Amino acid sequence: MQAITLPHEPTAAALGNDLHKQNNSTALVYDLGGGTFDVSIVQTKGNVCDIIATDGDPQIGGRDFNDRISDKLIEEFESVNKFRPSKQEHAIFFQEMSQKIEQLKISLSVQTQSQIVLFCEGKQLQMTVTREQFNLWVKKGN
Repeated sequence: MQAITLPHEPTAAALGNDLHKQNNSTALVYDLGGGTFDVSIVQTKGNVCDIIATDGDPQIGGRDFNDRISDKLIEEFESVNKFRPSKQEHAIFFQEMSQKIEQLKISLSVQTQSQIVLFCEGKQLQMTVTREQFNLWVKKGN
């Protein structure tokens, strides 16, 4: 059996996106996936592509952002409505909130603020989330 080494995703992305065809360049390529954050520093010289460094953090990814946003939205929902939905009794609410969080992330990537509206048992949370607020919410350690 012959062992092969697979490149980290950012390295593969750099090679797959013709970065190796750009002569004499250095690039930081990152992959912020659902569960990990990986980076590679790639340098090209002539026809040669060198991977200078590669690293990652398996403890942070897009799902971590979603969890932090979810926690903040639940806190806000409870503050406004004096009612806290539970995952066991309000599974549909949490599923809809997850979809709305994805929409929020997409919206805030091109706008400085976005609206989110959540409903549960006749109660509602309607709020504007700014990109700055989003960044504070997802910051590690908050």
